[in-house]
Amino acid sequence: MLVNNFSAGIIGGILAVLAFLGIGPAVQSFTQVLVTGVDWLLAMGLLPLTSLLIEPGKILFLNNAINHGILTPIGLEQVQNAGRSILFLLEANPGPGLGVLLAFIIFGKGIARQSAPGAGIIHFFGGIHEVYFPYVLMKPMLLLSVIFGGMSGVFTLVLLGGGLGAPASPGSIFAITAVTPPEGMVYVANYAAIIVATVVSFIISAIVLKTGKEITEDMNEATKKMEEMKGKKSSVSNITKNGSLPTGVSKIVFACDAGMGSSAMGASLLRKKVKEAGLKVTVTNTSISNLSDDAEIVITQKELTPRAQNKLPSAYHVSVNNFLSSSEYDQLISRLQHGDTLEEQDYEKNPDHEQDGEMLLEENIFIGKEFQTKEEAIRFAGEALVKAGYVKEDYVDAMIEREEITSTYMGNNVAIPHGTEEAKKAVIKSGFTVIQVPNGVDFNGEQAKLIFGIAGKDGTHLEILSGIAVICSEQDNVDQMVKAKTVRELKALINNH
Repeated sequence: MLVNNFSAGIIGGILAVLAFLGIGPAVQSFTQVLVTGVDWLLAMGLLPLTSLLIEPGKILFLNNAINHGILTPIGLEQVQNAGRSILFLLEANPGPGLGVLLAFIIFGKGIARQSAPGAGIIHFFGGIHEVYFPYVLMKPMLLLSVIFGGMSGVFTLVLLGGGLGAPASPGSIFAITAVTPPEGMVYVANYAAIIVATVVSFIISAIVLKTGKEITEDMNEATKKMEEMKGKKSSVSNITKNGSLPTGVSKIVFACDAGMGSSAMGASLLRKKVKEAGLKVTVTNTSISNLSDDAEIVITQKELTPRAQNKLPSAYHVSVNNFLSSSEYDQLISRLQHGDTLEEQDYEKNPDHEQDGEMLLEENIFIGKEFQTKEEAIRFAGEALVKAGYVKEDYVDAMIEREEITSTYMGNNVAIPHGTEEAKKAVIKSGFTVIQVPNGVDFNGEQAKLIFGIAGKDGTHLEILSGIAVICSEQDNVDQMVKAKTVRELKALINNH
């Protein structure tokens, strides 16, 4: 090991010396050629044309190569002679990108518009320019915005004599201010260049967004394209994924594995709260695999949130421990009351869907049961569904499989075991069974005393699940049902609420 380490160090040192002696002069010569070229551009007044290469190059992730590989070495040469260099602001000027983001704030739509303010803050004050790249990639015509914005900024710098005393990295307004030489009107020149670039970029972006075809590519696709070009994941691009709560929310989706049990109950409970708060927000439920792009807020159990984020990263995700007694609902309602909503949802029950008599039969209600394990309780519920003709036998194994994915314990001593997404084909018709377990059965450290075995088909079971969710959200109601002495008494407690 010692021989290998010493050998590697000696070889590395020799290669470093050879590179310094052999490559150093070549780099110096190449830099001198570039300096001559830049001096010529300055003398001819053509320096703004560099934006034709710099701005598209930034989108293609050549920004570091352009800034630190070409402009910075030449700029350092100029600083030694003049005390400042305009080249440090050719790529670092945040104006072109800020203009694009401002246009999205005013004229954009959907997630792009909602995320643009946060992206603008990161871009302008944090200096992370790549945060605006997905917005340009969604609408390639916006390249004209950043090109002409960059050109106008460079022209302003040339006209007013701006420049920096050192590279501004990252290209934030704070970094630019810090390295601006305190000489004459240099501050004015630099700030003017940023403002002019922003205004020009904004005007062109606004025209493109208002007159061009509607953007069909979403932020998620544009971000993926940017990350493919970059060759790695982008941390700052997540501004559109799980940042601040979006404004103007019109749709909230509860998602679970199968989309027919726990999510339906959670959606029913939040729908009631939304109605009481006077909000015009649609609240629905579905399986994670069926999440659609129009879902702005997605609520899932904690264990399932990563799956939901992978399926729909553009949404705002809320994790809850259980769907029945979560303080996150009231917090979400409070925050939504400060925003605008888009469409009204009719939350009244549809009488055509009232099928309690068909799905809640007395022979499917069981009083005073005892179970050693939750698997035993789930199998009992599943076999009851089979005997009632609601499901095929393989649905029982799917209920156990679903429980292994994440617990179906809902809170308030209530569990609703049901099958997986794939098990829907084993459902003959909608129905459920109610099992009272006064002494409780352990569901991952929680005591379930009421078990609702669920089988759902074509959404016909959702109305009664809505009622169960509202009832079970109050612990007192659950306690009454646990104390019920007869099947009829328990059924009456359910139906009377």
